[in-house]
Amino acid sequence: MNLLRAVFSEKGMGGNYAQIRDRMTSDREFKTFYSGESPKPPTFYHNRIRTGLAPFYETLPSKVLNYLNHGEPYPNDRVSNSLTH
Repeated sequence: MNLLRAVFSEKGMGGNYAQIRDRMTSDREFKTFYSGESPKPPTFYHNRIRTGLAPFYETLPSKVLNYLNHGEPYPNDRVSNSLTH
């Protein structure tokens, strides 16, 4: 998650909150991830990280790459609980 925060922070990516907000209403992957139905992060994040890191993407630890491809092995209560309160 910290990698996602760093890559998509307002300063790092020029701010994309409106785009993320729009995806929350129109992109099924976003809805299922942020509602806790799916442990896999949306492909949008994976693609942005790959593009943003360019040649350094392949140097990411296997644990990070596994997370981007498959998500966490169990639901992240911090994410799903924050959306229901």
